[in-house]
Amino acid sequence: MQVEITGLYIDCLAVTAPVYERNGWTILESEVGDKDSVVMLRRLAE
Repeated sequence: MQVEITGLYIDCLAVTAPVYERNGWTILESEVGDKDSVVMLRRLAE
């Protein structure tokens, strides 16, 4: 079976989010479970 992956999700510290944003990641949610945490998405080639 093959599955098409269209994006990757990560949970990271909010202070590191700007580094990820410069590399193509987008913040989806902030303060997830922890006020210092964000969930980020990186879309892959569609």
